[in-house]
Amino acid sequence: MRVPIFNFVVWGVFLISLSACANSQKEIKKAFIPPTEEEVLSADYGKRPANYVNIIKRHLEEKLKDPWSARYKNFTIPEKHWIAIDVGQDKVILWGWRVCVEVNAKNSFGGYIGFRRYYFLMKNDLVLSASLASMSKLALRNNRCWSTNATI
Repeated sequence: MRVPIFNFVVWGVFLISLSACANSQKEIKKAFIPPTEEEVLSADYGKRPANYVNIIKRHLEEKLKDPWSARYKNFTIPEKHWIAIDVGQDKVILWGWRVCVEVNAKNSFGGYIGFRRYYFLMKNDLVLSASLASMSKLALRNNRCWSTNATI
């Protein structure tokens, strides 16, 4: 009877020590601290893009399946903006000019997909980030691109 209890104890100690090692190896994600008002005011956003419409169209020509079919509407005026992106365990802040636009283009089957809202972050005439905007009601209600900016 002593051997099974002894094996049970040995295996129990082994498993507990193994789980302790696994817990110590977990990656701990650092809490993101947004930039201060002073950092926002003194950041290098680059020059304001004068030809942002062409910059965005050129960028999408490389991404869309049928770029010549693309239709654009509601370009917003560039405004200073920052985003935080994940780089490994850290976040890096990108500073630039945000422009929002609605784009409708053809898919692989040749049909238009309907207008979708995109955000572009540009710096010195280069697109740093482009993303599809969320179409949820909350996002639309809090959407700064189409609620506070003038459009052209």
